[in-house]
Amino acid sequence: MIKWKAIIIGFILAIILTIIFGAAGGTVGFYLSMFIAGIAVGYIVDVNIKNGATHGAITGLITGIVSAVLSIIVVLAYGAGGMLLGLNVVAELILSLILWTVLGAIGGVIGTIITERLWQTVFTRGMMGGTAKTDTPEKMKPKIEFTRENITKCLCPQCPVQAESECAQTKMKMLQESMRGMSPEPSDVPGVYCATGTATCSDLNPSKMCKCPNCDVFKENNLEQGEPNGYFCQKGAVK
Repeated sequence: MIKWKAIIIGFILAIILTIIFGAAGGTVGFYLSMFIAGIAVGYIVDVNIKNGATHGAITGLITGIVSAVLSIIVVLAYGAGGMLLGLNVVAELILSLILWTVLGAIGGVIGTIITERLWQTVFTRGMMGGTAKTDTPEKMKPKIEFTRENITKCLCPQCPVQAESECAQTKMKMLQESMRGMSPEPSDVPGVYCATGTATCSDLNPSKMCKCPNCDVFKENNLEQGEPNGYFCQKGAVK
C-alpha cells in the first residue's frame, strides 16, 4: 500500500533542499537533496526495506519528472535554438531522471534501516526494564480498549510477523465482512493484540520485525512505557 503522505512530504523536502543545495553545490547538490529526501521518506514509512525503497523511488521519480519538465520549459523559452538544445539534452534528462529515482530508492532503504535500529533500541531498553524515573503509574501500565477505532488504527494486518500467516489472512477477510455489521469478537480479529493478548493463530513468525512502534494505537497510548513493549501477538496484552 502506497503512503502518499510520506511521498508528498519527501517531494516537498526534495524541492526545498534542491533550492538550498542546488544554489551552492550545483548538480551534486540536486542529487544530494534527493538522497536526503529519500532517507526521510524511508524513515516515515516503516521498517520494511522493500516499502522504503519503493516509496523513495516513487518520490525520486516524481521529483525527477517535475525537475525535467521545468528544465525543458526553461530551455524551450529561448525559442528555436532552445528547441534544438532541448532535443540534444533529452538523453541527459532521462539519465538524471534515473539517477533521481535510484538515489531516492537508496535513501529510502537507509531511512528504513535507521528506523529499524531505533525501534530495536526501544525494544531492547524495554526488555531490560529501561524506563524513565519520572513516568507515572498510568504511563507505566497502559491498558488498551478493544474498540472499532483501535481495530481500524491497528497495523497488525500489515505486519511482517503475520504477513505469511494463512490463519491471519483468513481472519482478515472475515473481519472485513463483520466490520460492516456487528462488532467482531477479539478472537476473530488478527490484530490489536496489545488489547486482546497472544494471537490464536499459531503460524505467525515473530522473527520478523514488529511494526508496533509505527502504529497510532502504540503511539497514542505510550506503549513503549508498558510491558511488554512490542510483539504483543507473541508476548500478550499490555499490562
